[in-house]
Amino acid sequence: MSVNADRLELEDGMRYIFSFYDLTDLRQAETELRASTEEMRQLYARLTNVEDEERRALHAELHDQVGANLFALRLQLDVIAGLLARDEGPAAMTQLNSAREVATETIARARDLMAELCPPALDDYGLLAGLRIFAESQSTRLHLSVLVTGEEPRPRLGRLVEGALFRIAHEAVINAARHARASRIAIAIGESDGRITLTVEDNGIGFNLETPGNGPSHWGLKNMRERARAIGGTLQVRSAPGCGTRITAQAPREAT
Repeated sequence: MSVNADRLELEDGMRYIFSFYDLTDLRQAETELRASTEEMRQLYARLTNVEDEERRALHAELHDQVGANLFALRLQLDVIAGLLARDEGPAAMTQLNSAREVATETIARARDLMAELCPPALDDYGLLAGLRIFAESQSTRLHLSVLVTGEEPRPRLGRLVEGALFRIAHEAVINAARHARASRIAIAIGESDGRITLTVEDNGIGFNLETPGNGPSHWGLKNMRERARAIGGTLQVRSAPGCGTRITAQAPREAT
């Protein structure tokens, strides 16, 4: 075989080897892309379920609190109209004062709901400020102690990260109050190596993490995990019966 023939045979062999590895890399990339696409699809579906659950919770809150108050207010106005028609001024004034109290309570509850959905302090000043306003309102509303500590991250976190961490804290506080029967809740914000840590700890009844279908499925922990995952973060839970619960979320400064 001539030198030129040997060279051509060698070049053909090298092209075959390169083509083989190129095809292998391409197939691996396609497999990884499919897996990533499916993972994103599942994550989107789970987050959609989380949003649906929050909408149902908001609907129930509006129906039970605001709706009931407005209905009572309507009845009181009907009574006042009847009293005025009969020239019963003093009785009408009593009903009017009562109606004012109901209206004031309804306005306050509606403001609380709007603040929970989109806290102005969160948008204007950042995560720590938003959590402090939220803690103050929940302390009054739920009759328990909610303490927030830490420093506002500087520069500010990305909007998606701020929103997700706030919602995780919100869910943790509500669950601790409603299900764990906690009387004290501590929220802390910290930062290390470019990652933000949110900790929510309560003195409630706790639960057994090893028991299937226990706390994590009923206390909203799944929603919190999905929120953390959606911004490239993680969520850890420590709890035991009679020992309270500690929830720790870690996330980057910007959603990934």
